[in-house]
Amino acid sequence: MGARGTAPTQTVNDDQIQRLLQDLVRIPSVSPHGDPGTAKKNTGEAHIAEYIADVLRKLALDVELREIEPGRPNVIGKFTSRGARRSVAFAPHTDTVSVAGMTINANFVLDNLLAGGTALPMIVVMPFGHATPFGAPARQGGVTNDALFEDYLLKDVIPTVEARYRVSPGRENRAIAGLSMGGGQSLRIGLGHVDLFSAVASFSGAVPADFETRFLALLKDSKGVNQKIKTLWIGCGQQDSLFGRSKSLSELLAKYQVRHIFHPTDGVHNYTVWRKYLAEYAPLLFR
Repeated sequence: MGARGTAPTQTVNDDQIQRLLQDLVRIPSVSPHGDPGTAKKNTGEAHIAEYIADVLRKLALDVELREIEPGRPNVIGKFTSRGARRSVAFAPHTDTVSVAGMTINANFVLDNLLAGGTALPMIVVMPFGHATPFGAPARQGGVTNDALFEDYLLKDVIPTVEARYRVSPGRENRAIAGLSMGGGQSLRIGLGHVDLFSAVASFSGAVPADFETRFLALLKDSKGVNQKIKTLWIGCGQQDSLFGRSKSLSELLAKYQVRHIFHPTDGVHNYTVWRKYLAEYAPLLFR
């Protein structure tokens, strides 16, 4: 590996790379938001950031640590510029998150509920929530991913499922639920089409910021929506950055006397929480 700038070119051999990787693995750097149960002393990126900064200083870089959150600094290393060439920035993560629990395992959750007799048999369809590539800007005309996904679900997914599988027709036999972005989509689609769904759930959902304005007519017709929606279920971990949205939504629904279940729990924004929510929500369906 060579360095362009005021520092002399340095060669790094395989043994040095191996030792570097071993050191990085040994240093605790678990994301405090992504692996509940990890001792606090082993979370954050402070220790690994200091180690990386020291490595960069030995390579004759100018190093700066910028603390974005307590104990979670970014490391910025710069070679002294020479000439008019463009600079290159490399930005890997310095935190680690256990791969354990990075799926909701809906099949196992529902199989156990069915075996225990606590949930009714049902078909679960899990479409991909990104109708546009992740992070892509809105299409010309301002059509958002959520709007495209809604169109895809209502005009493509549901008709395809009902044409190919032996499912019971009618709104009383349809429910919609989602987690995170999908929770916001479920609220938007489910409450926007109470003629199509009888149950709606948001697991740590990205509740639409314009919820009251968007659904004002529905909120003012609490008697009608309470008759149509058998279960409106909202769950979120109190350590989740989206908890405030769910709590505010529950307060708004209560203000308009819309019947719902608000289920605040401990937990952050991850599948450990959502798996539990699925196990609690599914037995309520189609009763």
